[in-house]
This record gives sequence, structure tokens and C-alpha cells, in this order.
Amino acid sequence: MVQLVTKQEAIDVAFMLVKEFSTDASPQDVADILAEVHQHTVFDDVANERERQDEKWGGPKHDDDHSTHDFCRWIKNYAGWADQMADGGSYDKSRRRLIQVAALAVAAIESIDRWEAERAGIRRPLDGGSDE
Repeated sequence: MVQLVTKQEAIDVAFMLVKEFSTDASPQDVADILAEVHQHTVFDDVANERERQDEKWGGPKHDDDHSTHDFCRWIKNYAGWADQMADGGSYDKSRRRLIQVAALAVAAIESIDRWEAERAGIRRPLDGGSDE
């Protein structure tokens, strides 16, 4: 599992790296570094949520038992909850729901890719690894 850090820890590390390795860093350089750190944090959060979902529901075999329509319905429901949380000022809860939405979308896409590969006669292991 990916080691999670808080957003503040990521920001602190980014500032430390900028100060340590570049005395000529412009404000835009710092902003670019922070944006990249944040992007990795978001992707890590989505990957961790996918792992949690797989552990809870059984992974690809479970996902492949559901239709794209099922995934779209779940995504719509979770996005609606995220919207309600944001309306109520609970941005941390809204963010959590949106991470779940992104992870559900990834699960749906992975399932579609497995289905397409099978339809094309390409054998792909369910875990995404190689056959070797």
C-alpha cells in the first residue's frame, strides 16, 4: 500500500526540497513543484481507495460481474453525495467521496479493458500482471 502523508507534510517536503536544492527557485517554480506533489497525493489516494475496494468486494472477479451501467449508477450516487457534502461545507467528506468516484471509474475502465481483451482473444490475468 502507498504510504499516505498529509497535504501539509507534502507541502513541507516540497518547500524543503526547493530551499535545499535551488536557491534560484522562483515563486512559479515552487507553485509547479507543489502542484506536482499534490497531483501525486491525489493519485495515491485513488490507488489506495481502489485497493480498499478490492479488499472489501473481491477485486476484478467481482467487478467483472457488474455492468458499465452499474458502475455509472454508483458513480452518479457517490458524486451526488459529494455534492451534498460540499453544499454543507464538509469539503473533507466531499473530497473522500470524489476519491471513491475516481476509484469506481478506474474499476469500471479496468473491467471494460478486460472484457475488450477477452473479446479480442487476448488472455490477460485478472490482476493486471503478466502471464509469465
